[in-house]
Amino acid sequence: MKNYLVNSNYLINSYMEARKGCSWKYSIQHYEYNLLKNIRRAQKELQEGSYRQQDFYCFYLKERGKDRYIRSITFYDRVIQRALCDLLVPVVNPYLIYDNGASLKGKGIDFARNRIVKHLTSYYRNYSNKGYVLMIDFSKFYDNIMHKPLMDMYKRIIDEQFIIDLIEHLVNSFSFKVYESNNLEMNDLYDSLIYSRMPKEDRFKILNKSLGIGSQISQISGIYYPTEIDNFIKIVCGIKYYGRYMDDTYIISNNKEELQRLYIEIQKICDKLGIFINTKKTQIYRIDKGFTFLKIKYRITESGRIMRIPVKKNFVRERRKLKSFKKLLDNNKMTLREIEEQYGSWRGNLVKFDCHNSLLNMDRLFYSLFYKK
Repeated sequence: MKNYLVNSNYLINSYMEARKGCSWKYSIQHYEYNLLKNIRRAQKELQEGSYRQQDFYCFYLKERGKDRYIRSITFYDRVIQRALCDLLVPVVNPYLIYDNGASLKGKGIDFARNRIVKHLTSYYRNYSNKGYVLMIDFSKFYDNIMHKPLMDMYKRIIDEQFIIDLIEHLVNSFSFKVYESNNLEMNDLYDSLIYSRMPKEDRFKILNKSLGIGSQISQISGIYYPTEIDNFIKIVCGIKYYGRYMDDTYIISNNKEELQRLYIEIQKICDKLGIFINTKKTQIYRIDKGFTFLKIKYRITESGRIMRIPVKKNFVRERRKLKSFKKLLDNNKMTLREIEEQYGSWRGNLVKFDCHNSLLNMDRLFYSLFYKK
C-alpha cells in the first residue's frame, strides 16, 4: 500500500478527485498554482515519514436548524487523506455488512431508503403488516468514537505498519483538551459544540476520543467503528431485516420481546465501544402505525402498500427559505434563476415520496412569491 501512496501519479489522481465540485475555491486554485511542488512535497513527507497534518480550520455551521462544530482540514491534507482512503476503502469494505449504507460508492441515503423499503416489502409477504421495528439512535456519535478501540480494529485488518501509523496520526489529531473545570473522563458523553465554547484554561489533559465531521478518514472510521454491532445482529442473531446508516439503525421483527432482548445486548456492545444511545429517540414502534427513518415516515397498510411520507419539518423549513429568498431577490442579493434551481432540487428530492398535496401547496406558495405580478 505504501508504494501506491507515495507514487506521484497516484497523488495527482487523488488531487483530481478531491477538487471535483469545488475547483472554484481559492485554496484549491492556490494549490493547483504550485501543483507539482505540492505533490512532490507530499510524496517526500510520506516517504520519509515526516508528514504531519496541519492545524484545523474550525467554524460553526447551522445544518437543518442544528448548530454544528466543524473542524476542517486544509486542501493539502485533503489530497493525502483522499489518497489514503481510496486505498483503505477496499480493505474495510469486505468487513462491512451489505445493509451498512453511507459514504461509500453506490451507497448513501437513497440506498438506505431503498433497502428499508425492500425489507418492509419482504416482511409483509411473510408476516403481513403486524409487527414492530426497533429504532436506535446514537448520541454525538462522532464526538465519542474512542481512538484505541478504533485503531485496534484497523490493526486486525491492516498489517502494514506505515499505513497504521499514518491512520493513527490522522485519528489522534482529533484528540481534544479537557480543562480542569470540565471534569470530563473518557467514559463521559462529549459534545464538541458545548466544549468548543467553553473558556480556555492553563491546566488540561488530552483525551483520545472524537472524530471531526469534515474529514474523509472520519467518514470511513464512522462506518467501520460499529461493525461489531452489525455482525452481532446479522450473523450471530441471524436478523434479516436490519439496516444502519451511520448512527441511525432499524431492526424489524414480529416479536416485540425479541427486540427488547436485542436492545439489551446492543447496549452492552455500545458500552464497550463508548457509544451512547439516545434513549429519547430509541423506541419500539408498530409498523402499521408508522416510524421515521432518515427524515421519512414509513407505514405498511393492510393491503401491503408502503407509505413514505416526508416529515413535516422538510416543508416548514422550505417555506421559510422561500420567504427569505423573496427578500433577497427584492434586494438584488439573489437571482430568480438561483431560487428556481434551489427549489427544483428540493422538490425533485421529495417528488418520489407520498406527499403530492403538500408539494402542490408548496408550488402555490412558490408561484405566488416569485411569479405573481
